Amino acid sequence: MRVVLVCSDPSDCLRSPLAARPASLGDGLLRLLRDGGHEAELVTLPSWGDGAPGSAVDDGRLADAAASADVLHVLDVAASPAALRVRRRTGTPTVVRAQVSGSEHIAERDRAAWLACLRAADTVMVPTRHDERAARALGVPAERIATVLVAAAGEVGGVGGFAARSPERVVSVLSGPHAWGGTVDVVAAVSRVPDVELVVAGRSAAPEAAERLATVADACGAADRVTITGWLDEQQTVELVDRSAVVVAPRRGPTTGAVSLRAMGRARPVVAYESPVQAEIVVDGETGVLVPMGSRSRLTEVLAGLLADPFRAEALGQAGQDRVVARFGTERTLAGVLSAYENAVERRPRTAFIPSARTRAATASSRCGPEPDAHASKSSTSVGVVGTDWHASTKPASSSPGSSA
Repeated sequence: MRVVLVCSDPSDCLRSPLAARPASLGDGLLRLLRDGGHEAELVTLPSWGDGAPGSAVDDGRLADAAASADVLHVLDVAASPAALRVRRRTGTPTVVRAQVSGSEHIAERDRAAWLACLRAADTVMVPTRHDERAARALGVPAERIATVLVAAAGEVGGVGGFAARSPERVVSVLSGPHAWGGTVDVVAAVSRVPDVELVVAGRSAAPEAAERLATVADACGAADRVTITGWLDEQQTVELVDRSAVVVAPRRGPTTGAVSLRAMGRARPVVAYESPVQAEIVVDGETGVLVPMGSRSRLTEVLAGLLADPFRAEALGQAGQDRVVARFGTERTLAGVLSAYENAVERRPRTAFIPSARTRAATASSRCGPEPDAHASKSSTSVGVVGTDWHASTKPASSSPGSSA
């Protein structure tokens, strides 16, 4: 199978929070597919000011790649409109990755286009059963939804035996200062636990984020016990996780679960704020601990308890690694991804397609939208939940006996 992965310029939802690896989700899927014997290519589209990447040049570049592909896999919301315009030109079956829960963060001006893209895709790939229910509530038919935690493709690659060293009294946060509210909560919690070091690793959304976090640490009386590292390479990330007694995933907004997957893959206990994705990955009390969102008192209690009971921490870590290998390992993730692709191909068989002047004009639009209804007398389509159902086949009307060929 030949797959074209498409995303906007490496952005928050694609870059790894753990290390300086652009588009780590795309990179992980590339490796997963290629190692599985499939052809794969990653195309990035520059992001424009209005949040809708793409231009006539970008559409043409993507169309060239998609024309020979079996599947077009869209990895982020911003790239969806351009990818679906290209889908209309080439007929390539299209899978859209979407984290539907927490979608309230999408700007109102982009939300209508995003919903149209979800409903137009041949298959919508969501990370959790909670997202699956949310997608159905938004009008996506159940048969078009595939539940696959694709973040595992980028973060479980390091699984392979237990951590190479014994843990120290170190708590690590692998999502960086940009996860502002949650990281501040961890600083406040650690300041109440004696003799423990906190290491905050990862990228910052703004240059001043690290300085602001250092100011918070100083105000909490823990400045000498908080280290902010910034970017880490792959080996440095593994070394930090291995020396950590506990890894914390405190992100308050939508999350891919990458931090939890990485920690569990290295047999380290993870403490995470509750969310649908984290609940799918972490079994509370068995492979880690889930804490109510924003509860600093509970976070402090959990961290103090795990640091005081290394045997329990080790048991959680080992159980977490077993779960990652069993539920999110390479073979299982690849099987889920391929199943989603096959579903898209079955729903939209490839046909020869020559764009008309009307279609070429439509591709200049920067938004998803229903097919124009011009020339309605020459084609027949079925109507779906948003305008014209792009999944329906469009068939030329039968010529009358007196019509010209």
